[in-house]
Amino acid sequence: MMEPWRIYALSFFPQLSIDLLDEEYSYYSLFYDVYYVLKLHRHSDALLVEKLYAFAAWCLRQDDDDIVNAVRVGFYEHLFDHKEDWDSSMHWLTSTPQCIPLCWSLWEARLSPADLAELREALL
Repeated sequence: MMEPWRIYALSFFPQLSIDLLDEEYSYYSLFYDVYYVLKLHRHSDALLVEKLYAFAAWCLRQDDDDIVNAVRVGFYEHLFDHKEDWDSSMHWLTSTPQCIPLCWSLWEARLSPADLAELREALL
């Protein structure tokens, strides 16, 4: 039986069906792959970016701690790695308010104190 995350991911990313049908392809692999799509934020298909954020939000709401951790460290942790992407990333976080408290410690570990203060102000 196919895992629920795979079924849901296939509905969002049919172009990854070969990978998603491979039992060795994990949700960690998926978030690694989608992170690189997001790095192209400014050059990506807007519908694909919307799907990435919707799938990530779905994962964040799951009862499975492993999936929640995977989306936190494989996706949300990297949203503020590049300042030029901050505005577009913050836009999507408004639709997933539980993300901020769940991921704040990850951003604290990655960002400089000045950037963290700027992010805090922007998110408030």
